[in-house]
Amino acid sequence: MNIVLNYLFIPVVGYEIAAYTTFIGYLVISVCHYFISRMLIKHDIYEIKYTLLYLMCFMLISSSAIWIYKVHFLFRYAILCILVVFAFYYGLKNKNVLFKKL
Repeated sequence: MNIVLNYLFIPVVGYEIAAYTTFIGYLVISVCHYFISRMLIKHDIYEIKYTLLYLMCFMLISSSAIWIYKVHFLFRYAILCILVVFAFYYGLKNKNVLFKKL
């Protein structure tokens, strides 16, 4: 899928589109993996609402990274450190909710 999308869109849009086509390819793989594993195991491995929440947060952070990249590098790394600390704290605090017992 990634090769086909790159073949179609890079000549039209430019090489910047390669990151987006790779993201779309991985998103399709993830969705297919979720449905296949759900079919085989007969229940959810992960809480889907948290997975979607993390995906939306990741997309928001990634989109804002383009803007942040143009700002001074110390500001950029300060934001990154704050986000990493917050994610680590939240993950430790909610590890029982994030990873259901099988």
